[in-house]
Amino acid sequence: MRSGPPLIGASATRVRDPKLLQGVVERHGLPFATTTMAKGMIDENHPLSLGCIERACRQLQRKFLRSADLIVGLGYDTVEVEYEAWIGETALIQIDIEPVDVAASVKLAHQVSGDLQASLERLVALPPATNEWTTATLAEHRRAFQAALRPAGNSFTAHAAIDAVRRALPREGLLSFDVGAHTHQIASQWTAHAPGTFHITNGWSSMGFALPGAIAAKLARPELPVVCLLGDGCFQMTCGEVATAKRLGITLPIVVLDDRWLALIKVKQIKRQLPLYGTELQAEDYREPPAHYFGVPALGVRSADALEAAVKAALAAKGPTVIEAVVDSDHYVDTVYD
Repeated sequence: MRSGPPLIGASATRVRDPKLLQGVVERHGLPFATTTMAKGMIDENHPLSLGCIERACRQLQRKFLRSADLIVGLGYDTVEVEYEAWIGETALIQIDIEPVDVAASVKLAHQVSGDLQASLERLVALPPATNEWTTATLAEHRRAFQAALRPAGNSFTAHAAIDAVRRALPREGLLSFDVGAHTHQIASQWTAHAPGTFHITNGWSSMGFALPGAIAAKLARPELPVVCLLGDGCFQMTCGEVATAKRLGITLPIVVLDDRWLALIKVKQIKRQLPLYGTELQAEDYREPPAHYFGVPALGVRSADALEAAVKAALAAKGPTVIEAVVDSDHYVDTVYD
C-alpha cells in the first residue's frame, strides 16, 4: 500500500514544534510534499521530500500524488489551493486546526480538527506504518521534477537566475519574493532548508510583497542574510522602497528578474490563444541600469555566474544593492502552467 503522502500546508507553520512534522514522516517512512507557504518546514533536501505542489510543472506532481492510496493533509489550508484542483479520486484524511473546506467530489475519508501540535504528537507515538514507497522511486521523481523545471536553452534563463541566487544565499538565509510567473518557478525550484526562510504572501495575493517583505525580514532577523527576488513589473510598483532600505542602512541584495513582460498574464494570454495586450513592459532593448536608484547602487548582469557573484558581493555590502538580471523567461510557457 502507498499510504500518505502527507501534504504540509500553511496552518502547519504555526506548530509550536516544527520538528514534529519531520518526526511524523520519518516515523512512518512517508514521502511528503508542501504548499508554497509551508516550504522549509522540513528541509527539502530530505530524501522523503517530493517538493512543492501546484506551482510550476504541477502536472508531474499531480500524477505522482494521484498514484497514492491516500493523501494526508497536515495543516493544509485551502486558501492556497483547493483539493478539488488536483486530488482526483484519491482519498483524503485531513488533520488541521479547523474543519476542511472541500466540495462533495473530494473523497474525504476522515478528518481531525483541533490542536495540530497534539495530533502530530499522537502520530509520532504510533507504531511505524508500512507502505510500498521505495527510496529509488522517490529519488527518480525528484530528479524528473527538477529537470522538467529547467528546460535546456542557450540564453540566460529565469530558472538559471533563480539557481544562481540560491547558490549565493547561505543555507540559513531568508528569501522574500513576489507575485507573478516567477512565483511559480521559484516555489517549485527553490530548495528551502528551514522554517521561516521562505517568504511569500498568503494565497493568491497581489503584487508588491517582495521588497517590503524583505525589509521586514531583515529588521526582524538582522543576524541572517536576506535576499529580495522579484520581477520587473513588481519592481516598478515598489522601487521607491529601496530608499527605505537605504535609510535603514540594511544589507539587502534586491534582484530584479528583467524579462520586459508581465509574464504571468502573458503566459495566460498565450495559453488561451489570445493576442498579447497590455503585458509588455519595455519594447526597446535593454541598456545598462542607472548608476543608482534613490542613492542605492545598481548594476546589471547578463549571466548566472555574474549574478551569483553580484549577490555574494551585495551580501557583504553595508547597504542595499539593486541587481538587474536580464533574463529570457520564454520557458515559463512550458513550466508555469504545465
